[in-house]
Amino acid sequence: MMASPASTAAYLMNVTVWDVEAERYLRDTVQHCHGQGSGGVPSAFLTPIVEIAWVLSTLLLARFTTESLGEMNISTLAKYMEEALEHGKGNVGFAPEVMADADATARVQLALSLLGRDPGVSMQMVSRFSCTTHFQTYPGERDSSVSANCNILMALLHCMEPEVHETSIINATDFVCGSWDQIAYKDKWVSQ
Repeated sequence: MMASPASTAAYLMNVTVWDVEAERYLRDTVQHCHGQGSGGVPSAFLTPIVEIAWVLSTLLLARFTTESLGEMNISTLAKYMEEALEHGKGNVGFAPEVMADADATARVQLALSLLGRDPGVSMQMVSRFSCTTHFQTYPGERDSSVSANCNILMALLHCMEPEVHETSIINATDFVCGSWDQIAYKDKWVSQ
């Protein structure tokens, strides 16, 4: 259920025939999450693609090198992200087989660009998530996200040919700056 413990639990509460695989997913989630059996679980689990991309891109932006992080480790992680992009035709979700989103896609592209590996898929990201004035986290979503636009902006600025994406870069920048100018700044991921 989109790697969501809550959705999986709601699904199981309403099935007419018990789903052993869904139950196994919930049991594994409860056992292996930070709550370690206490019942506390995250809103999504497992999230390997976005976790790898987010941490790696953050370390690389902080000027950690592939040598300091371990060349073999980085090679393994880069290959994993490249395969995820290939499998998703240029876009990825936070986990394998989960609907693609702008945050995960942008962070994977950013990490690969920072490693000097041209992901070459920015056009797919732009076409899938762009609106007239900004980028959406998911196609057709109701609420916009400043953080998703920041992630896409960073990915586009660090890609091999950022000038190709001038209009998208300007749109994302205008959206982020305009959001900060609002009296009641709101992002879908931040509770007020």
